[in-house]
Formats: sequence, structure tokens, C-alpha cells
Amino acid sequence: MKNESLPGAIVSRARSAPEHVALVDGDRSLTYGELDAEVIRLANVLAAAGVRRGSRVASFLDRSIDAAIATVAIMLAGAACVPLDPALAPDRLADVLARTGCTLAVGDASAHGLPLVDVHAGDDGAAPSLPPLEAEDVAVVLAVAGPVPAEVAVAHGDLLALLGATKGLFDFAAGDRWALFHSMRSDVAIWELAAALTSGGTAVVVPANVARDGAAIDAFVERERIAILHQTTSSFRGVTAAQAKSGRAWPDLRWLVFTGEPIDRLTLRRFRARRAETAPGELPRLVNMYGTTETTILSTFKLLEDSELAGELASPLGFTLAHQEIVLFGETGAPVADGTAGEIWIRGSGVATGYVGDPPAAGGRFVRRATPDGPARFFRTGDLARRRPNGELEYMGRTAPAASDEGATSSS
Repeated sequence: MKNESLPGAIVSRARSAPEHVALVDGDRSLTYGELDAEVIRLANVLAAAGVRRGSRVASFLDRSIDAAIATVAIMLAGAACVPLDPALAPDRLADVLARTGCTLAVGDASAHGLPLVDVHAGDDGAAPSLPPLEAEDVAVVLAVAGPVPAEVAVAHGDLLALLGATKGLFDFAAGDRWALFHSMRSDVAIWELAAALTSGGTAVVVPANVARDGAAIDAFVERERIAILHQTTSSFRGVTAAQAKSGRAWPDLRWLVFTGEPIDRLTLRRFRARRAETAPGELPRLVNMYGTTETTILSTFKLLEDSELAGELASPLGFTLAHQEIVLFGETGAPVADGTAGEIWIRGSGVATGYVGDPPAAGGRFVRRATPDGPARFFRTGDLARRRPNGELEYMGRTAPAASDEGATSSS
């Protein structure tokens, strides 16, 4: 299977090491070989139910192995996965379903008026032909945080470009245990799942009640031998407070990645100091990343060294990932000089074509603009940054309320 799509890359990885564990959820686990079989089974069921290339399928599953299977299978069947919360108010959910054009649902018994496919349904053995997928096909439709309900369509090529741009920055390895920390309705969860399963890692589902409790997260990371953990600053403050009381060292943790909020240097200094005392040896690497749902989750990378944690300066965003470009524009519409705060505009692979259904209240964020190498589509983030002499970016706040906050828009 050609790796021009996310499920293609995952299936190829599964077939290279089918005996490795892909997913863990409490007492249940799935090897890569079992994941491959489950995904193909459900994709065939969806195809038999009328799903075609370009369809959109709602998933009401969350925080489970079944949710991961459904997400990949929907994509493999040629459709875009639209992860939704069944607890949304009926009128709001109806608006989302109408705007996104979902024709079928997986996971929720009521299905909110849509035909329903059971995630555990067996195929009839006919094995309908699954469509070939291309980079431009939509993989997932994600809600954008903000006062105006809106969604963006993220293509397979956008996700693969992100994975390619980050591959050389991390040393993710087969067997790494990832915390699948965020709700599957968030963009960061798509990154967690995709990065884990395309690198041969094991995605360990974090239950919702654990994700909201600092002491429970502290115990989970140690018990499940987590190597890669994504956090927001507000969540991590509670986690480190619990860790300070428990004395747990998290000896298996290798990467701690922050998104969504400015970092808290004091909290990170205390975490590193405690880890150095309780588990001598190589410290986990700390990373801050910035991005928006509209630009496919992540756009910058900053490895936080001790020197970066020593001061109380603006939150460091680091350098732009290789598949994108960030330009800082001032109020006059011209790029600002280094050291001067300007609005973050992002262009390149991963920038969406616009909001699904083009809601008028969310307009003006996607802009075509002349550049030295021709017209380009930018996304205006509403975030401010300044560029350091070394080319790295520092977060400087917001220009005005808008659809996305500092860091990848996400929910846990």
C-alpha cells in the first residue's frame, strides 16, 4: 500500500512488525497485526454501507481502542473522519452535521438521525474494493476552538507533511509508549495517534477521568511506562504538584511536549530538578510547539534547554517547521523588523483552504497575498510574536479574540 495517506502509512508500519503492540486501553491491547485486521474489517463494512472516497463519517467514539480503529478505518474507506461529542446540544450538533455533510455515523446508538455502523460489525466477506487515496483527500474534519462554531478539513498530505517535518527533530522509536492524552475530538490527539502508529510506538489511552486529575496522571505515567507525553501548562502544574508529593520519578519518560499555552518556566525548572534528584541519568527532553488547527496542528519546535528555563522572558516558540513559513506582519500590513512584535501569518503545507461551509463570521482569517515567489495563501493566527536574532520566535500575546489561542488548539 502506497504511503500517500495516513492509513496507508499506518498499515505499512503494521505489516512490518505485526507482533508489536499498537494500542493499550486498560486491560485491552491490540498488536499491529490485529489493528491492521480490525481497520480493514471496519473499512470494508463502511464501504458496504455506501461510504465512498470523499464521504464524511461522524465518529462519536472517544478515548478508546475502538475510537482509534474507527478513525483510521474511516480514512481507509476514503472518507473524512468527523469526531464529534454526542453530548453537544441537539441544535448545535445538527448544525455541525449539516455543515460538515456527514452521511453516516460510527459509535453512538442514537446516531442523531444518521445511519449507524457498529464499530464491531463483521463484514460479509464480499470485501468491496477500497479506494486509492491521494494527498489532497481529506482525512479528518476538526472543530476549531473559539466563539464562532467552525471546522477545518485536514488532508492526508497535510498530516504526512507534518510527520515528515518533525521526523528529524525527535528520535521516536518502535516500542515507545505514548500517552494518548487528549480527546479524539482535538487536533493534538490526531497528532498523538498518527505519530505513535507511524513510528511503531504503542499508544496508551488515557481515560477522561485520569486526564482531569493531576495525581491520576502522575500515577498513570509511571505505571504505564510512558515515554512520550503531551501536556498543556495548566494541566502540567497540577501533575507536577502531585508528583512532588508522590515522589514518582517517571524513569521511562523521554519527551515531554507542550502545546496550547505559554510555558511556565518555574514549573519546568522544579520538574527537572526533582527528576535529577530522584532518577539520576539522562533527563527527559522538554519541547514547546506552537500551531493552530487551521494550519494542521503544529508549526514550530523549540527544545527547552536549561538556559531557556532560567529567565522569565516571553514564551519561546522556536523555529518554524520545514514544511511551513511564518511571516510577522505589522498593523500597516508590512513585515516587521526582527525584535518587533507582529502578527503570526503562516503559509505552506498544512494551511487549510478555509473553514468548512465558509461561515461568514469566521471570515478574513485565510488570506491570499503576493510574495516574492508568487501568490500564497496565509492563515492569520491573531497571535503576536517577535523574532530573535537567531531566527527563533517568542510569543508576545494576542492581537484580538479569535478562533485559536497560543499553541495548537486542543481539548483534553
